[in-house]
Formats: sequence, structure tokens, C-alpha cells
Amino acid sequence: QMCIRDMVSGDYVDFYVQNNLLGASSANFKTKDSKIIKCETITLQDLYEQNNLQKVDLLKIDIEGTELEIFNLELIEFLSKNTSQICVEFHDWLDDTKESTLIVKNIYRLFKKNNFIIFKFSLNNGSVLFINKSKVDIKSADKINLYINKYLMGVQRVFKRFFFYK
Repeated sequence: QMCIRDMVSGDYVDFYVQNNLLGASSANFKTKDSKIIKCETITLQDLYEQNNLQKVDLLKIDIEGTELEIFNLELIEFLSKNTSQICVEFHDWLDDTKESTLIVKNIYRLFKKNNFIIFKFSLNNGSVLFINKSKVDIKSADKINLYINKYLMGVQRVFKRFFFYK
């Protein structure tokens, strides 16, 4: 069991496991029903190195709030050298403060500075795709296709809610 963190690898943090399986387990969010386990930390850079990952086509990050802590300039510069696409589920809405919003805006700025295109697939920051322009040759038609699919998925979700979940 490893927790991706921004600190040095090999430390330990409390990790809150949800017993009811209705919520997500996390190092940041706990409930009265959470079981606490000690989890060894690892940086994303060390994870790549330990697994000899030279090139990653798609990295999916859904780490229940810790994404706000791990994305700093050093990590984003590292990812810009070896990762083509990064899909992130931000949980800034769980901590609905101005500080969280500013952190996400800064993360977006750092990705843009490191040659990434950003596609948001939700109204909040719940589903974001970062495409590395130096690794992926994305044409205008590809961008249009992504936007069309994004909005079609949104219409489909609204349609399902309106007609099937009443």
C-alpha cells in the first residue's frame, strides 16, 4: 500500500479507509466511520523511477484531494518530459474555499507553462485532461472532436437525470 504524496518517499501518513464503501478512501478526508491505516508515501517521480517508466501515454490521477498537494512546478516539469496525457479528478469542491480555487488555477497555469493543453470535462474541476503538446500532435480537428464529445456527454448526463432518475 502506497500513497502518492509531494513529500519524500518512505514517510508514513494516516490513510482513512471508508468501511461502508460509499465514500472514497483518502489521506485527506475522514468520517466518523473511517478506519485509519498507516500508508507509506512515494512521490510520483520515484514511482516512475522504481518501475522504469520512461514514457507514459496516459496517467490517471484520482487521489481524493491530495492532487492539490502533489502538483507543483517540479512535478509538472518532470511529467512534461515523459507523459503524453494526464487525466486528473480534482477534489477542490470538497474543500470549497478560495484557497483551493487558487491552487487549481495555479496548477492549470503551470501545466500551460509546460506546454500542455487543458480540457475540462465537467462544470467543476472534477474531470480534467492535460495533453502534452510536445508528446501528442493534436490537430484542430482533434480539439473540435474533444469539445463535441465533451458537450454530448454532458447532454447525455442531463437527459439521464431528467428522464431516468426521478
